[in-house]
Amino acid sequence: DVAAEWIEQASALLPSDPWVHFNLGVACQKLAELDKAIMAFRRALQLKPDYVEAQIRLSGMLLEQGRLDEAIGACRRALELKPDCTEAHNNLGTALSQMGQLDDGLASFRHAIELKPDYAEAHNNLGGALKRQGLLDESMRAYSRAVELQPDAAEMHSNLVYAALF
Repeated sequence: DVAAEWIEQASALLPSDPWVHFNLGVACQKLAELDKAIMAFRRALQLKPDYVEAQIRLSGMLLEQGRLDEAIGACRRALELKPDCTEAHNNLGTALSQMGQLDDGLASFRHAIELKPDYAEAHNNLGGALKRQGLLDESMRAYSRAVELQPDAAEMHSNLVYAALF
């Protein structure tokens, strides 16, 4: 909370510094102040339109708020700037899947994994999308790989167990 206050003061003192606004966004994100985080990331992007990390963080915040069309736009802008950005592919897959565009979501998850084979979160998300399509064997393999890559992630273990039971 104090750190966010300091960063907010810094953003007032350095209003044209995109990194200060980015750091404010990160601090607000950690404090679960999503609207403030979104505003800070957007301000960073106004100042530095090619700021890929700000686009990715923005897409994540928009996803958390269920603002899927905006999240997709932020992911696509990040991918225009950095086509091999695995996190942008993963976030895009999540947004598309949540919108019911499962084939496109699967393609995004698979692309992220192709770029970074040890990306546990993308394997986990791929498992979820495959499960929603009724592809249970493939889903189990994706969840198993996620758990193998990140054995301390309770959510991934839970997803694997849930997929095995249902």
